Amino acid sequence: MSYERGSKMQDMVLKSCPDAIVPVLTQIANLFIQFGHFPQLLKAGHVRPLLKKLHLDPKEFFNYRPVSKLPILAEVIENACCCGTPKSSSREA
Repeated sequence: MSYERGSKMQDMVLKSCPDAIVPVLTQIANLFIQFGHFPQLLKAGHVRPLLKKLHLDPKEFFNYRPVSKLPILAEVIENACCCGTPKSSSREA
């Protein structure tokens, strides 16, 4: 199975049952923060070249830019840690 295909499957699983997965991911993210450790496995990304613009010559190396795809679990936890939780829209009485 290719990296991209596996990543798309992970995305589908995460999006298909958020009610079951969110509490587990929250616990994992909290443990990473509490212990100050982020596993090396989640830091490894898959880097592939992406043509900057469609009209550029694909044979020229400098017409590409690197794009890194991290494991979906790493992306979810990074967003949770960096962005925090959304503020409540309710007003205090």
